[in-house]
Amino acid sequence: MLPVFRWMPKGIYTGQPPCHTVTEVYDVYMVSGALVSTVLMSVLVVAVFGAASRLGAQRTAMAADDERDSYTVMTERAGSIVRHPAVWAITFLALALGAGAITVAAVGGLGVPEELAASMFGALLGVVAVMLAGFLFLGPYFLIRGRGLGNAQGVVGGILVVGLGFLLVVAAQLVARII
Repeated sequence: MLPVFRWMPKGIYTGQPPCHTVTEVYDVYMVSGALVSTVLMSVLVVAVFGAASRLGAQRTAMAADDERDSYTVMTERAGSIVRHPAVWAITFLALALGAGAITVAAVGGLGVPEELAASMFGALLGVVAVMLAGFLFLGPYFLIRGRGLGNAQGVVGGILVVGLGFLLVVAAQLVARII
């Protein structure tokens, strides 16, 4: 006969059999199932991304007589701007100073109404979340595009990494809820 493990979601074991309500037992098993599902999906996402990154194709140069499409023109123009370190430094300083100013205005007592301060802080957190998601999306996207694959494969790679990040956040919340 297999041993029966009993979950003790709250408190310390006192030597007496645990007394759980149906809701507590249901919550523990639902969280456990969701955590296992999250881990399995994370493994699947990592496996798919690993398989996509092992494709060894490299982008080939276009022939001189081929007509350049709008995507190539746009990426070359954006690439020439982004390759300058001054652009990165100015962007970082603007973001850091903007985030600092919003934080000081929200919590620093500068005469900002409390309702507006909460909204400003929420907007700041939203901007940070969008920037993080953009970073997680654009890294794999440009990695896959640089290997000669198409836009669709790049988008799929970016979405998989953003999804993996989302799954990690959900798993962390589930683990924090169990503990």
